Amino acid sequence: MSKVLVLVTFELHPDDADAMKGLAVTMEAATQQEPGCLQYTFGQELAHPEKFQLSEVWRDQGALDAHFETPHMAVFRRGLQGLRVIKRVATSYAVAQEQDPLARR
Repeated sequence: MSKVLVLVTFELHPDDADAMKGLAVTMEAATQQEPGCLQYTFGQELAHPEKFQLSEVWRDQGALDAHFETPHMAVFRRGLQGLRVIKRVATSYAVAQEQDPLARR
C-alpha cells in the first residue's frame, strides 16, 4: 500500500477568513489524532489571508476513507456550508517513492 498525499486550496470571501481559521484549528487538532494520519496541516497565505492551504499525508487510502466518515469531518463540512467559499480545489496523489529533495543539493 502506498501513502496518500492530499493538497487542498480554499479561497473564501475575505469576511469569512476568521471563521475559516476557527474551523481549521478545530479540524486540524481532531484529525491529527486519527490513526493513519501522518500529517494534517492548514496554512493561510500571508499576502492573501482569504486563501488557505491544507496538506495531508495518510498511511494509505483506507485511512483517508475512514477520515471522511469521522464526526469532526461532518462538523467541518457543515461549517464550510455557512461560509462563502469562492473556490476549492482538492487533489490526491498516491506516493510511490519518498525522498528529501534538499538532501540532493
